[in-house]
Amino acid sequence: MIDSFVNFSILDCAEECLRTTRCKSVSYYKGTNYCEINYDNKSSVTDRFLESSGWIYSDKDDWDTGIISSCSASKCSIDEKCKPLPRGNFECVLSECRDGWIPFQDHWYTPHNNRQNQESAKMECGKENAYLVEINSSEENSWIKDTFLTQFGKILGIHLHIQSNVVISNPIASKEKDEDICRFEILR
Repeated sequence: MIDSFVNFSILDCAEECLRTTRCKSVSYYKGTNYCEINYDNKSSVTDRFLESSGWIYSDKDDWDTGIISSCSASKCSIDEKCKPLPRGNFECVLSECRDGWIPFQDHWYTPHNNRQNQESAKMECGKENAYLVEINSSEENSWIKDTFLTQFGKILGIHLHIQSNVVISNPIASKEKDEDICRFEILR
């Protein structure tokens, strides 16, 4: 499942799926107006979408893209969804975070505590369709320090080499003997 929504009509549910590039199907429970938009459909995962009382299942292809107006012409990437704007315009925005990924501004980040050099870290990030972060602002630097050092440092034994009020690009390349952290951003 990509995401779920309460108090959605079946039409709201279908529209959400049609605007979300990665979505392949919807599951809708009429009794509670509960919507799930899904990564898979019946043809790709045969045992996931079983008939059940009160549930409606529908493939994305069952719906006319005309119901999402300007978004019907969007070419959003796989990790994006179309957000309709006034006057028939739209924009593509990040649709959801993967498990273990943390959003900040227009990007998603995740720690990786394998000890590796910068080239290996870049390759590891590439396997995730992401890239090794380059810190571009003091705001991003502070957020990374607060999020990954404070929240994950004690859990994972990770030590970031980031100082207060200093923007450091790619601290992963540190030659110290502490564990490093690989941070990812979704490619845009």
